[in-house]
Amino acid sequence: MKIVRLLLTMMLATGLTLSAQGKAEKTKEAVKEAGAEAKGKAKAAKKATEAVAEEKGVSKKEAAKEVKEATKGAKAATSADQCTAMTQDGDRCKRKASAGSKFCWQHGGKKKAS
Repeated sequence: MKIVRLLLTMMLATGLTLSAQGKAEKTKEAVKEAGAEAKGKAKAAKKATEAVAEEKGVSKKEAAKEVKEATKGAKAATSADQCTAMTQDGDRCKRKASAGSKFCWQHGGKKKAS
């Protein structure tokens, strides 16, 4: 009986170890993908800055400011899809609004926008 319990405990411990290893690998992959995405965005911003500088005949510093302003405008356009409810901390909810609503799934009509 003790041997059976010991074997079951060992099997359970081995399974938990393998499960933890799998989760660690998934986390590493997610971090790697996020890093690649960030690098891609940085390269795109650099290319855009160089293109604006060449097109308008301005310094890269001035072109970078223009690219930054254009990016802000794009972010503002996407915030139209953002939930308009306020959190308890007084910040705007960061979730995406449900289709045909100003609120996310959690705030759906419970809190009014300010």
